[in-house]
Amino acid sequence: MAPLVLLPNTINLFEELQKERMSFLLTYKLSQDHIQIFFSAMKSRGGFNNNPNVIQFRSAYKRLLVRHNIEGSVYANCSPLDTSNILYVSASKRTDADAIYTEIDVEEQILFDEFDHGYNCYHMPELEEYVVDVVHYTSGFIVRKIQKNKALCKTCDSFLTVDDNNNQNSSKLFQLKNRGKLINVSSDVHKTCLVTEYIIRICNEDLLRKKNIKLILSLKALNELSSDNTIFNSKEIKEHILQQDLLDNHRSQLLKLIVDCYITLRLHHFAKSHTYFCN
Repeated sequence: MAPLVLLPNTINLFEELQKERMSFLLTYKLSQDHIQIFFSAMKSRGGFNNNPNVIQFRSAYKRLLVRHNIEGSVYANCSPLDTSNILYVSASKRTDADAIYTEIDVEEQILFDEFDHGYNCYHMPELEEYVVDVVHYTSGFIVRKIQKNKALCKTCDSFLTVDDNNNQNSSKLFQLKNRGKLINVSSDVHKTCLVTEYIIRICNEDLLRKKNIKLILSLKALNELSSDNTIFNSKEIKEHILQQDLLDNHRSQLLKLIVDCYITLRLHHFAKSHTYFCN
């Protein structure tokens, strides 16, 4: 019925425009299908409620605006004629091979807000050369574990290691222990593990007293790494994450994974040492 009602109006509009020396009228430009699709998407978020309140409308609109492309239902009054996106923020969908992992919940956000405001009040300590070498040696185990247990894309996997002949990134301990089986990690991985080691040493007194200590250490380490623009910031990485989600790209996922594995390893070692001394 709608086309039959609008057709006379379209003819009258063309006659008026023809007086202004317009030879044709693109009627598809007058279509309101995109508005109908938007309304359909809005109603589907609220159980197809035709009269949502302010809170329901704001929640549905925010979800469409931030998290998803606007797509209409196949059972709506109209359907799109092409595959173009009406509204695009980030449409990347993670798979096992594409996304490493992500864990965001309310508890993590509360802890992040707690430590975000006063984090820069203390100075990061300098580690001894021996500790730096040990961290580099341990980083090889972290990379081996990540490559074994996680499905990384080939590009991300190439950022974790360097050639064994590259002595600039290898430590003295690595050169002493290497018999061809050890992994020579990249400087980015080494720096990430060093920052995590800094955080663990700063919070050494809280390891046995605070709950969710692993989550606390992870948030502190990631907060420090977020302000360092030298880690995983090469031209190749920038091109790799160019079309990915700004807040959850492969760079941030790699940092989370390295930090998580390193903290888990250190906490296991700390618990084992503490148990040994207690006995």
